[in-house]
Amino acid sequence: MLQAFALASPWSGEPNAWLQIAALVGFLSTQQNKSPLKKQFIQTWVFATSWLASTVWWLYISIHHFGGLPKALTVVAILLLCGGLAIYYAFTISLYFKFRKSHQTFISAGIFASGWTIAELARAEFFTGFPWGAIGYAHIDSILVTTAPWVGVYGVGWLAAYISACIASSFSNLKQEKKKLKKI
Repeated sequence: MLQAFALASPWSGEPNAWLQIAALVGFLSTQQNKSPLKKQFIQTWVFATSWLASTVWWLYISIHHFGGLPKALTVVAILLLCGGLAIYYAFTISLYFKFRKSHQTFISAGIFASGWTIAELARAEFFTGFPWGAIGYAHIDSILVTTAPWVGVYGVGWLAAYISACIASSFSNLKQEKKKLKKI
């Protein structure tokens, strides 16, 4: 939900770039290198589904209040939409988790950012054409917006995902160093 709040704070409606980066860093930091690929797929799917459902909460009002669909069916419809869209993220990010051990931090971060961006582009272009909530929109007031005229919202999202992956990798490296020092 933090990722959704980053796009538009529920209290002020303003974007929070730092919150978006923190949400992705938190997600990446909770992933274990030794977890099975299936578990990482499911965790990514749950993360993306909850983020997307929190981002498109307004669909509930549109479908239930104005469309007249019963409450339970409205919730199911939104969850099915978001769960289906989350498969893009689960698939591409699972590939990242599979191959990240074999690359250096900056290359690995680039692979993560590229996978995330491919998932966002797929969500926006294929099947649903539903680009609502791309992470680049959280950065309209951040320093990353200076790149927007050249790379667009998806390029800004790529940069945000890259920065998040680099920070998460740094935290992971610090944890590993602490474990090594404790053994000595």
